[in-house]
Amino acid sequence: MKITLRQIRAFAAVAETQGFTTAAERLNLTQSAVSMLVRQLEEILGLELFIRTGRGVMLTEFGDQARPVFARVMADLEGVQDAAQGLRALSRGTLRLALTQVLAATWLPGVLDRFSHDHPGVALEIADITGDRIVQAIARDEAEIGIGPARSHGPDVVSLPLWRVPIRLVTPRGQGTGQEGRQWIHYSDEFRVLLEQAHQLHEAAGSAIRVRSLIPALAMIGRGRYVTAAPSYAAGFAEQFDIAFHDFPDPAVTQEFMIYLRRDHAVSPAARAFQEIAVSAPPIGATRLVVTR
Repeated sequence: MKITLRQIRAFAAVAETQGFTTAAERLNLTQSAVSMLVRQLEEILGLELFIRTGRGVMLTEFGDQARPVFARVMADLEGVQDAAQGLRALSRGTLRLALTQVLAATWLPGVLDRFSHDHPGVALEIADITGDRIVQAIARDEAEIGIGPARSHGPDVVSLPLWRVPIRLVTPRGQGTGQEGRQWIHYSDEFRVLLEQAHQLHEAAGSAIRVRSLIPALAMIGRGRYVTAAPSYAAGFAEQFDIAFHDFPDPAVTQEFMIYLRRDHAVSPAARAFQEIAVSAPPIGATRLVVTR
């Protein structure tokens, strides 16, 4: 047999009141039920906890030694219950996010204002990384929820459609949309394939260079020698980097953005609340898709 919380509570009540009758009243149980619980605990431990007297009970030497141990157990369990209640009520806990650097710089601040206003007790851990690394961050449990462009992934990760985001041609400001004589900047292999399938831009733009993330690409374009394509919400950097965003000619280019979660992992209340905000507040230019989890 294993020790139960009911047995520990019965022991604690009897030890404090020095009687089974008063302990039973405190626990809203019958006296026989309290006696049975204490007797079961003594049988499991193989030692008596109380000395029965005509006027009540007294702790044995072992019972006196066991009392603080059981008190710590009860305190720890109450702490767990309080923590669970706090997590359910979103009054405590930690939300771990992974999302692209440009999303973190443009879309996230406004969303976090809303989330933090509603749930000020929830701590935040934010990993702003490249779109190609978000799936990896979720698979390695570096974040509980990830938001980024659609990417292939293994069976340990679940992806849910979140937004459809227009992709814009990015050029130096005031220099038109012509690509002749400019180098095309690639910052993701999968994104490059998407663009080539839509417009064969690799032929029009000539030779290409590669960078690891979008923000350096945008900064380079402002120097006047490069072009690339970027999600519509990246236009928040247009003034800073002296660049312009243009619609592609037909066919338009769009990209799905996903919410990434670990498969068979219970989503915390904080992550679920953030997910609801993300669905309801897409970035500028994006349209929401249906999230089924």
